[in-house]
Amino acid sequence: MVDTITPVVHGGSTKRYARTVAIHVAAATVTAALVGAFAGGLGALLPAGRWPLVSMLVACAIAYACAELSPLRLPLLERHAQVPEWWRTFFRPDVAAALYGAGLGVGFATYIRHGTFFVVTLAALLVADPLWGAVMCAPFGLARAMTVLRTRASRDQEGVDACIARIEGRAGGLRERALNAAALAAVGAAALL
Repeated sequence: MVDTITPVVHGGSTKRYARTVAIHVAAATVTAALVGAFAGGLGALLPAGRWPLVSMLVACAIAYACAELSPLRLPLLERHAQVPEWWRTFFRPDVAAALYGAGLGVGFATYIRHGTFFVVTLAALLVADPLWGAVMCAPFGLARAMTVLRTRASRDQEGVDACIARIEGRAGGLRERALNAAALAAVGAAALL
């Protein structure tokens, strides 16, 4: 998917590339915010007793944090597929960029590497407020969609492929996993407060 939104695909036109990136990032951010708003709204409908949700959130946050720092792999709530590649050829570039962004923003509709979005979505459910749920989940869509900017200096398909390989390699790096574990632990600790 990242290789769909590159300067190479846009024939070197920085204006078209920037427009496509903006659409992609906006769609991912808005969609992630909608997931958070839905979770927050759903949480508001749940009975007043929050302790079972807090316990589940803390347990998930700790489990996923530990998994980040070990070879243990926990199941992830995800669709084991990428967004459909045929969108790229069937739809105009702007529409395809919006669809790809929306697919990423939903979070659970594509591959995910970490349990962080699941934990943050649980936190949005616990907060029980659609606005706060949206605020909590929107950064996931923003950060996930912004990875397309890593290919901005690529001038040919070989450069794009090399950039994608670097992105894939970094996602599983020790530093990134440690930062993710710390963020998960912080969410778990915040839930206890």
